[in-house]
Amino acid sequence: MFEPSKKSIWCGKLETASSKTPVIYDPGLPEPPRGQIYLYNSERDAILKYAAHIVQPLLKSFEDDERKEIEKSLRKKWQLARKTFLREYGSRTPLSRKKASIKSKQEETESEIESPDADNDDDWSDELVGFDSA
Repeated sequence: MFEPSKKSIWCGKLETASSKTPVIYDPGLPEPPRGQIYLYNSERDAILKYAAHIVQPLLKSFEDDERKEIEKSLRKKWQLARKTFLREYGSRTPLSRKKASIKSKQEETESEIESPDADNDDDWSDELVGFDSA
C-alpha cells in the first residue's frame, strides 16, 4: 500500500477501470500544492500532478519480483523525466520552504557580522585608509 509519509521512493501501479499504469512516487521532488501529489506516470513518460484524495486509493503495490523488473525498466525514463521536471518546477519553492531558507540565510549573515573573518577586516581597513586623511 502507498504511504506518502514515507521518505523513500515508491514504485507501484495506478489501477483504474481501464488500465494498470506503473507509477513512481519520489519524495525528493518539490512539495506539491496542498491536497495534491506528484507521480511519474510511465504511460505518459512524465511527472504529473494528481488530486491526492482521488489517486491514493487507486495506488497499489507490485509483487517484489514484478516491482524489481518494473523499476529496472523504468529507471532511465524516470530519471530523465525527473531532470526535466526539476528544471521546469524545481525553482518553484513553496512559501513555507522559502521562509525557512530566508531565516537560515539571515542567521548566517548575522553570524558573519558578529564574528567577521580576519580577511574581511583587512579588506575594510584598506578601503578606510584614504577616508581618514580626507
